Amino acid sequence: MDIITEIDKFINSRIYHYALLVNGKWGTGKTFFIKNNLINHIKDSSDKDVNYISLYGIRNTETISEMLCIQSIRDKTPDMAKRWLDSKGGQILTKLTSVAVKCGMDKLGASDEDAGSILGLLPNYDNNVVIFDDLERCGCDINEVLGYINDFVEHSDAAVIIVANEEEIGKYQLDTNIELQKLIAADPNIKVELPETLEDFVRSVTGAYGTKELAEKKSFTVDKIEFRRKAIFNNNDRYRKMKEKVIGLTINYEPDLPVIFRSLIEEKTKINTKLKDVLLDKEMIDWFVTTATRDEHKNLRTFQYFLEKIIRIFEIIQNGYPELHKGIVKYTFRSCIKYMKGLPMPSWTADYGSQSFEKRAIFDADQEFGFRFIDDLIVKNEADSEYINDVLTRYRHILKKKGQLENDPYNYISGWWEAEDSQLEKWLDAIEENIRTGVYSTELYTGLMKCIAILKCHGVMTNKCDSIFDAMKKYILSANPQTLEDLEMESFFLENAEKEIYSAMREEVKELLDKAMGNSEQQKYEEAIAHKSKWASGLMAITEEILRAGRRSFVYCLDTDKLMKCIDNSSNYELSVFRHVLRTVYDDRIYWDRTKDDVIKLKALHDRLKNCDTSEWGDIKKNYQKWIIGDIDKYLARL
Repeated sequence: MDIITEIDKFINSRIYHYALLVNGKWGTGKTFFIKNNLINHIKDSSDKDVNYISLYGIRNTETISEMLCIQSIRDKTPDMAKRWLDSKGGQILTKLTSVAVKCGMDKLGASDEDAGSILGLLPNYDNNVVIFDDLERCGCDINEVLGYINDFVEHSDAAVIIVANEEEIGKYQLDTNIELQKLIAADPNIKVELPETLEDFVRSVTGAYGTKELAEKKSFTVDKIEFRRKAIFNNNDRYRKMKEKVIGLTINYEPDLPVIFRSLIEEKTKINTKLKDVLLDKEMIDWFVTTATRDEHKNLRTFQYFLEKIIRIFEIIQNGYPELHKGIVKYTFRSCIKYMKGLPMPSWTADYGSQSFEKRAIFDADQEFGFRFIDDLIVKNEADSEYINDVLTRYRHILKKKGQLENDPYNYISGWWEAEDSQLEKWLDAIEENIRTGVYSTELYTGLMKCIAILKCHGVMTNKCDSIFDAMKKYILSANPQTLEDLEMESFFLENAEKEIYSAMREEVKELLDKAMGNSEQQKYEEAIAHKSKWASGLMAITEEILRAGRRSFVYCLDTDKLMKCIDNSSNYELSVFRHVLRTVYDDRIYWDRTKDDVIKLKALHDRLKNCDTSEWGDIKKNYQKWIIGDIDKYLARL
């Protein structure tokens, strides 16, 4: 439904014995629509004057009349004088005018209850359109203000439009003088019908209420008092009865979000040019609309709040990190919606990561990748420029190593069959360069080898594929072992020749990685036990980290003689730590596939401990010998 068309029909029908209600939820832009679209449209398409006032906070109808009178005077003032009226002197004159109007009313004996007399003081509204906004926020009694508006409907030739959130009408008074309202609600002499629970119904039918239970049922609980308060002071029911007399047509306002979002963005004159391009992109506007609809939050104030925050972020990052801009914008918008809806905000333990919003279906977690600094800005209004740039630099580096940056050639070669040969050749050359210079992480080699296997199987640029594979092997042999990462797990399926080519490459690369990283791990373990007084504590500090990466244990990497020398010279405390390290390596809750290779060395350590010379050991240390031997027996049985 075209709202402006429907309002035109109402205005031009010449039947003004009822008012028109434009109904819409808070924050959806009703007032924005009225002031920026509807009023201009009426003035441009007809000879009618428009009188607009907001009823927000007004506590008596006399004030409404004053505001209408002053607003009418201002509307008839030339533009130059209007600018003066907005100055300090103009504000004083406006206040004097307000006092003069009030004095005139008092002289005539007008009162809040005498709406007809007040209207007699007002300018002639025949052939005007009079718009009363924010009805639900008016401090007057709802019957009183509707009665006042009804005088316009019946006694003038004006087209009356009311703008409100109908769901909230009558609740303004409900949120004032709450303590007094509760005191009145607790008076048992005021009869209020409470809803009957299913338990109450069953007990009343069966006569199961005892005297004590019946007394409890009749007593007022906190919940019952609150229900009674809302039932007594909520004027919504009174409004609905009065509505039938005053309002003859209701139009439900739904904001044209794409148009309004664009307008709100474009009116930000100081916005970063790059950010404006991102925000005004059609796909991004569509995403804003879809997200606001899905999150059931078509609130323009939230969108304005989001614009304030995202502008602040881009003032800090300027045009840096272009590949991350869309992600930053999307998470900021989602997080602003969550905050403005009053939902719990994330408790961050890291600088960035995926955050949940709301589950929409089973096994379908609604998540968005975000940054801690965005939520800090939204919730605490904190923005540390140095920290923000540091986080984005680190995160961008990780994405670059994983080939996940926008426009990275790794993202394109999976669709090689749609490319021209020249384009594919450029992608492959760029990939080889990224491997050779160490831009890509070695864990990315899994996906690259899959693509190479497919290309070679189809006879596409096999020489380029061989060069890329050679670059992988050369980089592993030349790189610092501590910078190497294990291959990614396979998350794809290959058939026949493709699988054979891929498997052969993976096995060769894996062997090189294991050797290079194994040397690195052995070096770490050697450095750990070099601190003789804290040799076991040193092992403990690095064991979890290395095993978490799926690498070899210290039992496999270290020479048994060196371990026995550490044990022989160890304090009892370090032996207790050593038992804990062994439990960590051979934890029965975790299946460490690589620890199967430890069996030979674990048996050797077992035998050396069993047959070692303990003549100079104390009694406690001798017990440690038995305990550790018993531990190893259990681990060997499991392996």
